[in-house]
Amino acid sequence: MDNSVVEEQLVFERVRGKSYLRFLAEMHETIKPDWYFEIGTNTGLSAEQSKSKLVCVDPEFILKRNIWSNKPQLHLYQETSDAFFAAGHLDRLGAKFDLAFLDGMHWFDFLLRDFINAARYMTSDGIIVLHGCVPWTASMTLRDRSKVNGAAWTGDVWKVVPVLQQYRPDLSVRIFDAAPTGFVVVSGLDPKNTALAENYDAIIAAFDAKDDLAGYLEGLTIESSENSPWAKPN
Repeated sequence: MDNSVVEEQLVFERVRGKSYLRFLAEMHETIKPDWYFEIGTNTGLSAEQSKSKLVCVDPEFILKRNIWSNKPQLHLYQETSDAFFAAGHLDRLGAKFDLAFLDGMHWFDFLLRDFINAARYMTSDGIIVLHGCVPWTASMTLRDRSKVNGAAWTGDVWKVVPVLQQYRPDLSVRIFDAAPTGFVVVSGLDPKNTALAENYDAIIAAFDAKDDLAGYLEGLTIESSENSPWAKPN
């Protein structure tokens, strides 16, 4: 996609299900993970939803929420996710995660690496949640945030969904209308499956210039957050 000139044009109807924070809180309440993993903690809004043993990664924490209460363990790593995984922190910690929320750098190659790395540390029935894969304008999907019209920015992480569908058809990839930019819930994980890692360079080469955002959005099957397996009655 040419990042030099992009008009603010609606390409998809904005999802208006329950707040992604409420959706995440319901997942915690239902799954009751022993260990929870999060990339992109930022102010702590998402981490606050957890009462589990927790590992948070962010290159610059700006904590404004109480994320330390009611947690048996809390591990904060102020570094990039690439540096975090390369350092082997999780190998030393010995943690296996039942739930992970990936909301770091909003570039698809970064999110894909985070997914590949996080999947190695998930339990057999673990779930990985991806944020920001249902944008409603083309401007939101620019990699250069300074050129985005408006406050909402998803970057091009939407590309990870077709990547998973093409290279990991064994996975369950479900998309929910959690506001404001959807939730992608991935299960059926197999830590031993190396298809994404082995094909990483080819994937980046194929999807870097891919710009069929409208086609991607039109092909989505989006489920109601009110009827998700983790939903709590109002």
